[in-house]
Amino acid sequence: MTAVPPPPAPIPDDILLGGAPPIDDALVAGPAQAATTTPASADALISLLRLLNVHVQHLWARLDVVRSGAASLDRSAGLIAQAAATIQPLMTALASAADVFPSQADSLARITNAWGAVAASPVLAPPPAAPLDAQAQLKEIALIEGECRTIIYWTAYLTATGRLKEWLETLRPGYAVLFHDIFKDEIPFADDRQQLLRVLAASPQLLSGTGGLVDGETGVVYRYEVDARKRWLSVGWAALALVAATLLVIGAGQLTLLASAGSANLALGWAGALAGVLVHLSVTAAKRLRAGGAGQVVLPVDRLSIDVSAKLGSILLRIGMLLLAYLGLVAGGLIAVDTTRLADFLFSAFLAGYSLDSMIDLLSARLDQQAAAQVNGLKSQAAQ
Repeated sequence: MTAVPPPPAPIPDDILLGGAPPIDDALVAGPAQAATTTPASADALISLLRLLNVHVQHLWARLDVVRSGAASLDRSAGLIAQAAATIQPLMTALASAADVFPSQADSLARITNAWGAVAASPVLAPPPAAPLDAQAQLKEIALIEGECRTIIYWTAYLTATGRLKEWLETLRPGYAVLFHDIFKDEIPFADDRQQLLRVLAASPQLLSGTGGLVDGETGVVYRYEVDARKRWLSVGWAALALVAATLLVIGAGQLTLLASAGSANLALGWAGALAGVLVHLSVTAAKRLRAGGAGQVVLPVDRLSIDVSAKLGSILLRIGMLLLAYLGLVAGGLIAVDTTRLADFLFSAFLAGYSLDSMIDLLSARLDQQAAAQVNGLKSQAAQ
């Protein structure tokens, strides 16, 4: 299992910005000038990291063409050398940035060390170097691609929070975006995106100022209300919906179809079904906290209002679907209301609630992903 890097703490807000800064003029001017330019501001650092990400991906793509056999190394040598020549001055500028941004020195060192291994490869040596045989070429290219992948990951690692904040600031509480859709350009490798996602899920403080809740399992990033009072108002709405559903269950006992069950028995079974839902939610929360890489098995109490605010729509949908399913199962005789065997009746209701919530959870996650995908698509079209 791939080790998850530690969360980048502390990461000042002036480094991980809420949006992508404009490309620094010194970097646009060309590699020769950028080689002597140390990023002195957060904007310049992020510009430099984003440029590196793009150029290293370009180098990786050139090498991958050779590795796949679509082109020979001799034919691609010029393009590969040109890509490396573009990256080198950017790396020189980045190496000196550690003095300006000491809190990021370890992450920056990972990037520059990986580039050092790339630059030392005989694949990038000038033509007078001894030619490599086919097997040696493939080994060297595989090593270079691995180091390029490291650079791509760590450049995105340092800029991911800022880009994610930019997206979240355009959303209202309760809406969501898909992490994998947002970062598939910056991190083309799915398992690297998942690794970064686990880091963000295990470090909720990184997005707390913007109101971002990361689901490390599904890749959905929810927007919640930053104001604590408004978050607890969402909890109140959810509680009111649950009370209303309970009153409807009691009232359903007066219907002809459910009259034989009785209002009291229906309410008792409803309590058992809710207990099943509560157990399922607790198990799911524990699994997701473990998947987030934090090693926690208990949901923090202060997360309650955050989760409810981020997923209020899903919670209301869950209560409504559970209500209809429960009454339907009782009316169809699938949950036998038999007070003479109270334990069996409550256990049946409990299992029904647990199973129904599991199915509703799958459906709700599917709806969240589809809605987030549509939001991402509309925003991408608007940006074009």
